[in-house]
Amino acid sequence: MAVKIYPVLLLLISTFGSLNWIIIVSCHPNSVVLSSPMMDDSGGMNLTKMFGGEEIARCLIRGQQTNQTKTTTTDLMMMANIDDVSRIMLDGAKFFAIRLFKTLNLFEPKQTSKGLIFSPASIWSTMIIAYLGSEGETEQELSSRLKLNQLSKSQVALAYRGIKWWKDLKMIANNKNKTNGSGVGSTLVSSANKLYIDDRIPLNDCFERIFHDEIEIKPFSSQPDQCVQEINSWVSDQTKGKINDLIAPGTITPMTRIMMVNAIYFKSFWAQQFDSSRTKRQLFYVNHDEHLEVDMMTMDSASIMFGLSESLGVTAVEIPYSNPDYSMLIMLPDQSRSLDTLIRDLSLPKLQELFDQMYDDEVMLMIPRFHAEQEFELAGALFSLGIKKLFDPRYANLAMIFAGKSNQTSSLNKIALDSVVHKSFIAVNEEGTEAAAATAMIFARSGRPAFPTEFIANRPFLYMIRDVSTNMILFLGTVRRPSSSS
Repeated sequence: MAVKIYPVLLLLISTFGSLNWIIIVSCHPNSVVLSSPMMDDSGGMNLTKMFGGEEIARCLIRGQQTNQTKTTTTDLMMMANIDDVSRIMLDGAKFFAIRLFKTLNLFEPKQTSKGLIFSPASIWSTMIIAYLGSEGETEQELSSRLKLNQLSKSQVALAYRGIKWWKDLKMIANNKNKTNGSGVGSTLVSSANKLYIDDRIPLNDCFERIFHDEIEIKPFSSQPDQCVQEINSWVSDQTKGKINDLIAPGTITPMTRIMMVNAIYFKSFWAQQFDSSRTKRQLFYVNHDEHLEVDMMTMDSASIMFGLSESLGVTAVEIPYSNPDYSMLIMLPDQSRSLDTLIRDLSLPKLQELFDQMYDDEVMLMIPRFHAEQEFELAGALFSLGIKKLFDPRYANLAMIFAGKSNQTSSLNKIALDSVVHKSFIAVNEEGTEAAAATAMIFARSGRPAFPTEFIANRPFLYMIRDVSTNMILFLGTVRRPSSSS
């Protein structure tokens, strides 16, 4: 059974008055694994040692326009090790993911009537970039809403570089395993970031240091159509041809200033495969009054994690992929509860409680094939989460991106977030059409219980794909009306 996911996030930041635009396009980053041989004296990974932390911290201190930011000279001497920084950032990411998930279900009832798929990690990581480019009240608001209050901007910037560094190492390992031919039980994850900068824009030194290897200068003013073609081609390459023509003709104009693209391709096989000959047409109960026939996949005895949550009223399974860094959690509401009730009651503490209560079991597993594509305009949802100043040209302050006091200059003033478009695709089925790699592991027990636990997902359910090592929620969604189109 293969899972393919191709999410895209587009942030359109416009200048009101002078009509300058910043366009940011993003997909979710690869999983975050936070460990390294570069340790400090206490055994933690020292950000300063690894990623030029002293230079970044000093320039961030010099660049501060207010005394609101918590970056101080203490950061030069005692940067928190990455374990502490990553814990705070990842806790904030999970909190943000659940809040946005709840909000999307409220704001987009028509679009989510068949189900929902989005990448909270993609949106969160793009907000981190906006935070690193912000100052003043805009920075304070983003810090609060992204739960970064306990960290300095230096720590966030260094953690961003550290996460990217380790992600690149994992991708190299994936490619090496693919070259060595690890077989059908493989995982392929590729991820890349690009910051396309207009050739007329002077960049802030700190911003350039943080994103130096991701920056590419583009002639937005003189060759906008060519820029559209080149960026779309890059996105298509990164997503193995699954996302084409991401940027519409005419999107890039002479007013465009910055475009960020973060593209991902994810495909993985289960550690324990489904047998396609066992897939049968069965009923899926949309609600008490409606049902439809779906392709229901069956595994008579799956060695997976299983759990119950009384506080959420769900039965849950966690299905490992061939690379044990990744898994899919499926939460099936009790028959007396609805999916909407589960979404309403979902919280980070209750989710962690569920994880803590799960145990290894032999499960008779039945889940439908499903496929979904969605596009969201997220401006309203983000605004409702308290991210407001970015959308207001009177208050938005992204001065850290540009050289000089850009928020006070006539050519770059009044820059504000105008539009946030998120696109995602997911396909789940038994077929594995590509042999790709990371670490391949097959989980199986020597014995089989006489009466395995049953998990039959024949009614609406919630699912998430996460990085097991960090609990980072890479994708979050619902299935209300399964479609098995490929």
